[in-house]
Amino acid sequence: MDKKVCIVSTLISEKEFEGPILDLRDEFEQNGINCSLLRYGEFKVEIEDDIRLYLRGKFFNPSLYSLFIFKLGFRNPTRGDLYLLDFLEKFNIPYFNKINPYLIAKSKITSRILLKRSGIPVPETFLFRRFEEIDGLGVNFPVIVKPDIGSKGKEIYFCMNKTSLKKIFEKMWNEDRNRILLVERFYKTKGENHQDIRVFVLGGKVIGGMKRVAKDGDFRSNYSLGGKVYPQKLSEEVKEIAVSSTKILGLYMAGVDIIETEEGYKVLEVNGNPGIEGISLVNRDFFKKFVDKVKRDFFL
Repeated sequence: MDKKVCIVSTLISEKEFEGPILDLRDEFEQNGINCSLLRYGEFKVEIEDDIRLYLRGKFFNPSLYSLFIFKLGFRNPTRGDLYLLDFLEKFNIPYFNKINPYLIAKSKITSRILLKRSGIPVPETFLFRRFEEIDGLGVNFPVIVKPDIGSKGKEIYFCMNKTSLKKIFEKMWNEDRNRILLVERFYKTKGENHQDIRVFVLGGKVIGGMKRVAKDGDFRSNYSLGGKVYPQKLSEEVKEIAVSSTKILGLYMAGVDIIETEEGYKVLEVNGNPGIEGISLVNRDFFKKFVDKVKRDFFL
């Protein structure tokens, strides 16, 4: 195995690598590619007469690897959090996702502006910093309130009227007055429970898709919150929307969340750090497609 790939995760040191990450590693190694699993927090950078990288106290030479794949679960990342990615760019070592696309995708308002300008359908979205401005915005209830940066369906609220919306704003602004909150039109989807489509895009190609259905009494269909996942045959329209959205934001790897409404499809989010557990459960050849695509794109 002369080719080496490194998967770097923000998994904390107290937890072992498990499940889909191990399956992905095994698929690489079955293809003759050595694959290491490392934790982001175990790296250290020293800036003296030169810039050096260390792993668990020992000098680390990233040029020994052909590719780095990042699974970054940062909740509110800054450019500084991505020091390891900056270091790899210094050595021109391939990795994904790149810094700027990753940060753009983390911001819902920034990514939606870019998608909307490029003709991608997105939900009606409002951002305002003074609550009294809501009356002049034409907001129709019910709505969803969510932080600009967040993931896995956390801190997302359903509001039926202006009174409940104000309570949510006051609650979240009391915790952090500088938080940017988005108000998004709620769209009813097919079926009794809220549902969406997750499309996994890698290097401009769709390699998996699934339907996610929220549990009873919830409007969030995230797998991490107990939503159920099912196989989903993807239409050419959905594939095109997902691939175009990923390219617009400059991502190599993305999970694109799409809902089907009475007005057509809407892109809810383009996730630059998509989970692989749910998608691999309902796409049996997911890991094979993942590794095959990466091998071709990075000449492994």
